Amino acid sequence: MVHLGNRPSQHKNALRPDTMPRPTPTAISEDPYGGKCDPTYLAAAEQFATKHKATALELLELRPGHKVIDIGCGLGADLARIVPLIAPDGHAVGIDSNPLTLATAKVRLDSIPTTAQVDLRVADVYRIPFPDNYFDAAHAERLFLHLAEPVQAIREVARVLKPGGRFVVTETDGGSRSVDSRFNATERKLAHFWALMRKNGYAGRQMFRLLTEADFSGVSAHPTAYHTTDYLLYRTLSRCDVDERQAQKKRVTWWWPLRRFNKELERNWRNGSFFYSFVVVTVAGEVAK
Repeated sequence: MVHLGNRPSQHKNALRPDTMPRPTPTAISEDPYGGKCDPTYLAAAEQFATKHKATALELLELRPGHKVIDIGCGLGADLARIVPLIAPDGHAVGIDSNPLTLATAKVRLDSIPTTAQVDLRVADVYRIPFPDNYFDAAHAERLFLHLAEPVQAIREVARVLKPGGRFVVTETDGGSRSVDSRFNATERKLAHFWALMRKNGYAGRQMFRLLTEADFSGVSAHPTAYHTTDYLLYRTLSRCDVDERQAQKKRVTWWWPLRRFNKELERNWRNGSFFYSFVVVTVAGEVAK
């Protein structure tokens, strides 16, 4: 299990709501669950959840000269790891539906000295702008969480992969999210609500079946558990501000049990006993030859 944790400041105002960092509203799309995640969330996730990335890179089986696509490439963190592995004459492509994150990815990738060809394009997984049998490998992370039609997306990925091409996908499973609290009913309601508010909140557990049913061969699954003892990191990773507003609006819970729940979590964080965990699942398979 991978861990990251920080004790709170002992300053008396350290846990005041107005001192807690918040996501930047203007960086979030009008549909906060449309896949256009704000940079605060993406940066926190990138720094925190890293162990599974080494597994994903190994499963891609990349070699110099390979053509690789990173679907939903976000800030370009995974492309930055991929490009050196396919140099000097490989072709790395990143697609994302959000031009804001692509702009950040471009800055990052421009700083990497390489002779490999690197392309970034605004596109989505349902209409990948490349011909059949083009790529040697495809990668996606936290993408299917936001997809209403995962089967259609997998078919499109298979279309652009060569026979024998590898597809490696990593997804969070909403059912694995858990924070220690005496108020179990509220905690479970919020965890289930988190999954329901995403288009495919239980994607992590589904990907092995979906790739198998799509006739990928040699499908394998590799779960990674993460935990943190940092309450503010938990709130950023879980996008609690957005979910809690929506949960009250939809009458899943109301302000009093929510306030009581968060006060307990803040208290646990202050005394060093806060604990949050979740599981991501990396699944790999290859197109039939």
